[in-house]
Amino acid sequence: MKLLDLWLVGFGLRCGALVFAELAAFAYLIPTLFNLHSDLADVGAALVAMLALAGGFLTGTALTREFANVFRDKDS
Repeated sequence: MKLLDLWLVGFGLRCGALVFAELAAFAYLIPTLFNLHSDLADVGAALVAMLALAGGFLTGTALTREFANVFRDKDS
């Protein structure tokens, strides 16, 4: 396997993990829109959602930078 192949597998796994984490966070957040949780759970859901969004942004930034580095590298 080439370096690019290994990178693509890792990229896919990280993207899958990110999608799963964000879907889990928003699945917990959706019931708060219909007032199905207590106030403490609403605060927890909001914090989890903000962490998921921040993590998504940071992970996207890191993956974009890594993506650019792989294609700038002449060895792969």
